[in-house]
Amino acid sequence: MTQAFLDLLQGISNPYLDFINSCREKQYSKETFLYVHHIVPRFHYKKHALAFGRGPKGLRHTSTFDKPNNKVTLSYKDHVHAHELRYQVYKEAGDKAALLTMSGLTEDGFRAMLRAGAEATNELMKRQGRTVFNINWQKEMGRRSMALPNALETRSKGGKTSMKNQNTGRIIRKEQRHLWSYNGQPFLCTFNFDLTSELLLLLNKAKPSKLKRISPLLKGTRRTAYGWSVQEIT
Repeated sequence: MTQAFLDLLQGISNPYLDFINSCREKQYSKETFLYVHHIVPRFHYKKHALAFGRGPKGLRHTSTFDKPNNKVTLSYKDHVHAHELRYQVYKEAGDKAALLTMSGLTEDGFRAMLRAGAEATNELMKRQGRTVFNINWQKEMGRRSMALPNALETRSKGGKTSMKNQNTGRIIRKEQRHLWSYNGQPFLCTFNFDLTSELLLLLNKAKPSKLKRISPLLKGTRRTAYGWSVQEIT
C-alpha cells in the first residue's frame, strides 16, 4: 500500500489533504460547474496496481478508486489548485501533467478539450466496431457478462432492480461514458457516476433547465429532452 493511499485512509494532515477536506465543506453557487476529482488519482492506482486489475475473462474491475471517500467535487479553479498541492506533496508526474494542461487553458478551453476527446474516442470506437450500435459488440459484451461466475444471480438481481427503479436512481456502470449534447451540439462527457440522479444534478448545474428525468434519454425511449440528447461512447 502506498503512502498516498495510507495518508487518505488514516486522515493524515498535509497541505493537499487539508485543502481537500476544506473543499468538502464548500457551498459552491448553482452556476458553478463542478468536476469530480479523485483524491488518490487514476494514474497513481495504475502505477502501483491499486485496485485496478483484470477480472474473469479480462474484464476491468476496481474496488476503492470510486468509493465516496476517494472523490470530491471541485470548481475548475480548486481542481487546478488541488493538483498543484498534490504535486508539491507527492511529486508525481501525473499531477504535473494535469497542472500544466489545466493551468494553460481557460475553463471553457478545458471543457472544449474534453468534448473533443470524447468525440475522437467515439469515432475511434465506431471504426473498431466497439460501440452499442454494433450488434457483434453487444453480443461480445453479453458473452463476457454471462461468463462471470455469479452471472445469473447478478443479472437476475439487476433486472429486478431495473424494473423497480426504471425511472429514478437507475444504476450506471462505472466504466460507461456518455457524450451529452445540448441543442444538437456536443457539450460535455460524463463518467464515473453511480446513478442517474447524480448525472441529472450535473446536467442541471451545467445548463439549468426543467429537465427532471434522464432515464428515457439513456434508454433511448426519447431522443431529446429540454435540449439535451445523449450518446454512450464506451
